[in-house]
Amino acid sequence: MTTPSITASLNPAIAVLAQCLAQTSENYQRLLNQAESYAQCTEAGRSLRYLSERYAQVVLAVWAYQPGSDDAENWDDQEEDILE
Repeated sequence: MTTPSITASLNPAIAVLAQCLAQTSENYQRLLNQAESYAQCTEAGRSLRYLSERYAQVVLAVWAYQPGSDDAENWDDQEEDILE
């Protein structure tokens, strides 16, 4: 079975998002141990939540767009709804 071009082209973006998420998580963990870095810690936590949400959205979108699934057939309709 071949991978649809839309999902194959998202693989590099998913990898970059995962790498950013992992690095932000590591930085956040380091900042938690430093009392004087409260402002940076809150910003890192905010970024971590934002990246996690976006990563989940991308992965779910790719997962929903599998060949032969009902969601794949309705992909164009969903895209139009989002754009409106």
